[in-house]
Amino acid sequence: MATAITKENEVRQTVKYIIGDVIAAVLSWTVYYLFKIFVLEISQFSFDTKFFVSLSLYTAGWSFLHYLSGYYNSTFIKSRLNELVTTIITTLLGCIFLFFITVSNDEIEYNEINISITVLFLLQFSLTYIIRLCQTQKIAHMIHDRKIGFNTIIIGTGKHAKQTAQILNNMTLSTGYNIIGFIIYGDNNADELPVPVFMMDKENTLGKIARDNNVRNIIIATENLDNDLMTLLISELNDTYINIMISPADYGKLFAAPYHTNVLYSYPMVSILRSPMPDWQENVKNVADRVASFIALVLLMPFFLVVAIMIKAGSKGPVIYKQERLGLHAKPFTMYKFRSMYCDDNPEHSHVLTSNNDPRITKVGRLLRKYRIDELPQLFNVLIGQMSIVGPRPEQPYFANKLVLMSPDYALRYQVKPGLTSWGMVKYGYAENEEKMLERAKIEHIYLQNRSLAVDIKIILYTIRTIVTGKGV
Repeated sequence: MATAITKENEVRQTVKYIIGDVIAAVLSWTVYYLFKIFVLEISQFSFDTKFFVSLSLYTAGWSFLHYLSGYYNSTFIKSRLNELVTTIITTLLGCIFLFFITVSNDEIEYNEINISITVLFLLQFSLTYIIRLCQTQKIAHMIHDRKIGFNTIIIGTGKHAKQTAQILNNMTLSTGYNIIGFIIYGDNNADELPVPVFMMDKENTLGKIARDNNVRNIIIATENLDNDLMTLLISELNDTYINIMISPADYGKLFAAPYHTNVLYSYPMVSILRSPMPDWQENVKNVADRVASFIALVLLMPFFLVVAIMIKAGSKGPVIYKQERLGLHAKPFTMYKFRSMYCDDNPEHSHVLTSNNDPRITKVGRLLRKYRIDELPQLFNVLIGQMSIVGPRPEQPYFANKLVLMSPDYALRYQVKPGLTSWGMVKYGYAENEEKMLERAKIEHIYLQNRSLAVDIKIILYTIRTIVTGKGV
């Protein structure tokens, strides 16, 4: 049986890729520097402080650009064609940037700039790609030869489950799915199964089985498919990085949203938790969130001070209202808002949703909610990585747990960070009851299936329109 790939293995391999890219950058810059001296004769030979400073900036710049490209997001499952394209595009963008920096130097002729940048591109690309390809080829051979793989459990013990296991196990070249067992769910026919069968009970839960056996993939292949199974899967595994897969036909029985297909050779599967947003967009979004939230917090400090004075003058109580919400992987976090309601110590009111004409809202609070100003302190949540500027709105655990029971795919939102604003907020605004919360969630599920930077920008623009026009209530 193949050796299981763990998170620790992935971290170590990521470090190896980073070190390889750093070595490539150091070598390419050093050779490029020598080329300018001895071939183009536009510099004097000297490994001085200026050289090492430029080398450090050059290496750091490429490391950041490689991170943004999403190359480090997945270390053991890589397409060599995508690796080639990613390396070419990243190198081209980096060299174009360096070209414009070099053009500003009046001491170097335009023709010499073209030659030097072309040489730099060839050096940077060839060294980076060769080092990457050597590592990727080694990993691919180890996976194909079943020396390493991702521990995989199949839910089901019937004909469908056996057929799935047989197809994956009989592939000439393994795709990395190391099937370690089956879980009985409804169909108790566990005869002649090639690997152990796990029994679920109150103590030996699905989550415990997955964690104890370092499971990275779960394939749903049971004849008894129902919403209870999906509720169980998503609720117990939403705090993990486990990939849940299902056949297209079975997916259609549970979800109305469109799906993306992963083809395991001739065996199509749907990854329930797969994000349509490319890795490079995920990374750009993450960096943009941090930078934008920091700049916004700095620029809005004087305005926040004015709002704080208005809240204090309008009613007794703290300026900032704190509330527990569920974020990425359903982990609780403290969300911040400007207080827009009168202080109420009654615990029964903590689970009462706010309506448009709610008497608990203060005069100042009504103004803040109208222009969405009450949500601005969540920029701090974005800055520290608990939230994103755009994403599904986080809910209190009390309501979130009820919504998961009403609609199992509600929990799919836990695979991304919650947002300061969302498609649902733009369309529906604040929800007054659980039914409206569920309607808003359906819109946000559409967002989850269509996530992209372009969609995020549209949502931000619509949010700005809402703020400017005061249609927040």
